[in-house]
Amino acid sequence: MNIKPCPFCNSEAKLKTTEDNSDYCYENGKIIEYYDIQCTNKECYLCDGADWNLRNREDIIKMWNTRNKQKEREDKLKEIGI
Repeated sequence: MNIKPCPFCNSEAKLKTTEDNSDYCYENGKIIEYYDIQCTNKECYLCDGADWNLRNREDIIKMWNTRNKQKEREDKLKEIGI
């Protein structure tokens, strides 16, 4: 499944796994594998990921690829005061 570009800056986005993150989640003493999507543009606010952290790879990609980009852009611009 292909990951669409970042909806904010149109840069390439990539899958982020537990190994890419220092915030490990544990369950019964074992590290839980989880996924997120992050923008590859270090200037973009999504460069650290969307903070969804789902356990299913396909679900996280589907969320990233189908979200309402215009509403999210407007919410983020409002949040940062633009």
